Amino acid sequence: MHLLFNYLQVSGFKVLVAEDGESALQTVGHARPDIILLDIMMPGIDGFETCRRLKANKETKDIPVIFLTALSESTDKVKGFELGAVDYLTKPVNYKELLARINTHLTVRNLQHNLKEQNKRLQEENVMRRRVQDALRESRERYRLMAKNSTDMISRQTPDGIYRYVSPACRSLLGCKIEELIGHSPLEFFHPEDLKAIPELNKPIKEWPPVFTITYRARRKDGDHIWLETTNRVIRDAKKGMILEIIAVSRNITERKQAEEALQQAHDELEQRVAERTAELVEANIILKEEVAERKRAEAEIQAYSEELKAKNKALSRLDMLKDEFLANTSHELRTPLNGIIGIAASMIDGAVGPLTSEQIYNLSMIVSSGGRLSNLVNDILDFSKLKHQGLELNLKPIDMHAIAEVILALSQPLVSQKPLQLINHIEPDLPLLNADEQRVRQIMHNLVGNAIKFTEAGEVALSAEVQDNMLAITVSDTGIGIPSDKFDAVFESFEQIDASNTRAFGGTGLGLSITKQLVELHGGAICLKSTVDQGSHFTFTLPRYKGAQNIQELDQITSAGQTIARVPTNIEAMLTTPAQELAKNKDFTILVVDDELINVQVLTNYLSLHNYGIVQAFDGFEALEALEEIQPDLVLLDIMMPKMSGYEVCHRIRKHYPNHELPIVLLTAKNQVSDLITGFEAGANDYLTKPFDKNELLARVKTHLRLAKINAAYGRFVPHEFLQYLERESIVDVKLGDQVQRDMAILFSDIRSFTSLSEQMTPQENFNFLNAYLGRVSPIIRQHHGFIDKYIGDALMALFPQRTDDALQAAIAMQQEVLRYNRYRQQQNYRPINIGVGLHTGNLMLGTIGEAERMENTVISDAVNLASRIEGLTKMYKASIIISQNSLFNLDQPTRYHLRFLDRLQVKGKKEPISVFEIFSGDPEHLIELKLETLEDFERGLLCYHSKEFLEAMPFFERILESNVQDQAAWIYLKRSAYFSQYGVPPNWEGVEQLDEK
Repeated sequence: MHLLFNYLQVSGFKVLVAEDGESALQTVGHARPDIILLDIMMPGIDGFETCRRLKANKETKDIPVIFLTALSESTDKVKGFELGAVDYLTKPVNYKELLARINTHLTVRNLQHNLKEQNKRLQEENVMRRRVQDALRESRERYRLMAKNSTDMISRQTPDGIYRYVSPACRSLLGCKIEELIGHSPLEFFHPEDLKAIPELNKPIKEWPPVFTITYRARRKDGDHIWLETTNRVIRDAKKGMILEIIAVSRNITERKQAEEALQQAHDELEQRVAERTAELVEANIILKEEVAERKRAEAEIQAYSEELKAKNKALSRLDMLKDEFLANTSHELRTPLNGIIGIAASMIDGAVGPLTSEQIYNLSMIVSSGGRLSNLVNDILDFSKLKHQGLELNLKPIDMHAIAEVILALSQPLVSQKPLQLINHIEPDLPLLNADEQRVRQIMHNLVGNAIKFTEAGEVALSAEVQDNMLAITVSDTGIGIPSDKFDAVFESFEQIDASNTRAFGGTGLGLSITKQLVELHGGAICLKSTVDQGSHFTFTLPRYKGAQNIQELDQITSAGQTIARVPTNIEAMLTTPAQELAKNKDFTILVVDDELINVQVLTNYLSLHNYGIVQAFDGFEALEALEEIQPDLVLLDIMMPKMSGYEVCHRIRKHYPNHELPIVLLTAKNQVSDLITGFEAGANDYLTKPFDKNELLARVKTHLRLAKINAAYGRFVPHEFLQYLERESIVDVKLGDQVQRDMAILFSDIRSFTSLSEQMTPQENFNFLNAYLGRVSPIIRQHHGFIDKYIGDALMALFPQRTDDALQAAIAMQQEVLRYNRYRQQQNYRPINIGVGLHTGNLMLGTIGEAERMENTVISDAVNLASRIEGLTKMYKASIIISQNSLFNLDQPTRYHLRFLDRLQVKGKKEPISVFEIFSGDPEHLIELKLETLEDFERGLLCYHSKEFLEAMPFFERILESNVQDQAAWIYLKRSAYFSQYGVPPNWEGVEQLDEK
């Protein structure tokens, strides 16, 4: 309320204030104001009732009423206008708009007053005309009787086309009373489309023919439209040719029009149906001919296709045989180098080349594990080919299943990786022996146990067995993700995978279970599956028991074999001498490696750690995003095919927080199709490497992207990234001379008070240290509030806030509070405390580049920037911590959340229009805030007297303020001005605006 009061006072109005409806009625009754600004939500009677009473009083009914309210519903606005209000404004109110509307309604009221005076003179003239009217009365009475009893509406219009008489038939035609039409133009009731379509109505009245008839749609009072046929007769003065009046006779022709339209519509529909039926017959005839021809062609093609299919089936049979031969030959060729790799690595673990460190043993074990997986894949491919052609033979002998289980679990331990997963052997040592092929049983167990580990994130994988007649039933159980019941049969089919998408949680070829089922059935057994989604799976297969006597030597050989294989290390994680996260410490650059394959992560770790890169490891997308919340890596190496979340999605999420120039992402992928690479770049990747990648290429690309990222970061210290974003440039190298963009922003200027005298007491080195210490404290506050620093000017800085003015004001308050904390530190060090002033203005500005081809810089050009600088200069004059312009105040979301007071209206240097400025003291020390709040009412009342030229009455208010707060410089200034003007008077045309010649 006080802001509105001050604004109206400053705008030259005398303002009366009433706090409720009753006092408003009393004030209006005595003062008779020119206009009333009325709130709706008030104690006692509300604004609607107050308006009704004002309009019911003949003494006050003509005073214009404008509603100012937070109610924005249409019903509220309609109610306000129905009660007699002339206008309705919804809070928050734009004061410029309010002032414009007040002036408009005052002008209208003055015009109404003048109109009354004119009416009075016209009444006097009417007396003189009565004699003439008496003579015409008899003639008009006859005319009236005729018009009254006519079903056609007869009207007489002024030369300007305004109804001066309307016959009673207007009720049946337009639904209006006679008095509702008098004074209105017939054109007001025309349908807009007909108004444009009638040629005579688009000409001036003086050009109308003497008699003409028009047909049009007229709007009734209830909103419906009827068709009227109106004959207009223009009556002119025979001598002067002037139009005296227009007589019109209007007749309702709605029924005739409707009949004409119905007839035309029926005619159109008939023509359309005839055309459609004709087209259908033509089209049907064409289709019939085409079908006959197509059938003949199809018969010929079927015959040709049958012959072609026979030839292709013969060729496919030959190709299928060649493919199987190729698979078998390739598998055989792969086995030799694989056996060499696994054997050499295993011998090094055993100490064949001397003692090894635990980390070296770990890496060699990874080679053995990966080689074993590849060897199993080769065996699956070879066995798939043999089983397809019934070429696989079994080498049956007695087998100890307990020993086989121990060996399989020992070899599978590396697959557990970092999962909280236990491998348990529940198979009893004294179970009967199997009569089976030992190598194939191991292959079956490898496939089932490997699958269980792969699909189980936590819990256990357990092996158990029981005797069933002449068979032994072995069960592999897990607590994994389970399998849907509709997929039970599908999992045993060749090349079948439950999920084949980029984000599938688990890899594989889809051959393992198919071969397992065939190997079990080749032994004469069977395999079955029981599973519950999210609870686990149980694979049970049966193999025949050994019927002969047990051979102790064979059992010893099995046990010996188990011990030999089991020497492969079973606790790989324990061999790491340095945890993965420790690799990221004390390094020049940190790289986040994301891959679901432990072997891939270890290979990358080995490559990069040798070149002093810090490594942080993540094994899926969620771990990668969690790691980014804790660390700030310099580069991300990201696999695409990962469980739960693909690399594309991880890249997309990273880009929401880190742009390309800040955090480069290099994709690692086995997919090298163009569409896959495009998808990666669209997700935000900087580069990609196709697996298997060359070590030197990897290191070269990592080095290049790290250098580019650091160069971009270095440029960002001199040219804000926000500046590049507004110019729509990705990098500083894209900026060209003359690039510019225009935006509305809040501008913040700040500098240190009395910095010159402060710096004279310091050496140049101390000056730089002091400025960097101060700016290092306040600059981050600007970024925290969504702003960016445009430039530093010695001890001053200029910042821009593109989103909200509240961001700039909150940053200014936080800067003042940070300076208070900084001063406490300076006092502990026996340094002088400092004070800063902050000026804010919101307006339009232009960001761009200036200079010449070889030397350019970013800058901001605008009158708004100059004004913000001058407002900051006012903080010295008024000794205020923060001063904002009227524009900034009006752009705040909730001005009342801040401690503020109106400060002054000033004519600053270089500006034609005066500006209003306000002091924000929310960032002052607590005791000053309390003092200014306690004296705020006196300050506002003193300002009211001052701007009303009641200087003697204003002085006591400012004196009381200074008794409580002698530091209130604004009160001192107004006290001095009031004393001066009370003694010497004010200049001509004085409006309370202070002229400033300096910044």
